[in-house]
Amino acid sequence: MQYVLQPAETVALLTTLAVDQQPVFGKMTPQHMVEHLALIMRISNGRIQVPVRFPEEKIAAYRKKIIEGPDPIGMGVQMEKGNDTLPELRNPDLTHAIADLQLQIEKFHAHYDNHPGVTAVHPFFGALNKAEWIIFHQKHFTHHLRQFALIP
Repeated sequence: MQYVLQPAETVALLTTLAVDQQPVFGKMTPQHMVEHLALIMRISNGRIQVPVRFPEEKIAAYRKKIIEGPDPIGMGVQMEKGNDTLPELRNPDLTHAIADLQLQIEKFHAHYDNHPGVTAVHPFFGALNKAEWIIFHQKHFTHHLRQFALIP
């Protein structure tokens, strides 16, 4: 399934999550995971701007491995090493978080439809265009859906 290209199917899959479902790896709750996906969608649809966190030579290596290559995002990857604190939840419950994620996916498509050729900065990969963001989102969604055993 293409998660960002098939938002209705993605939402249907996420609605099978139990509020108290334990992750296979990591510390996120189901709502934290969904809100995390929505946050990254906001970055990709231009709503939140972030700086690049790595020197150009590291960015090139990360892009080659994840964006341009077949490698998945590994189970032990953390965006901020050493930060084990979960952020405060933005939504009142998991249902609202899933609805927000669906909205952010819709805004992603509208953003790139209305601004062809535009890029948005990913903190690890630098400026990505729509096609590159879709590759990243596919791997990112897969990573987190596996985190909660929603897909093999």
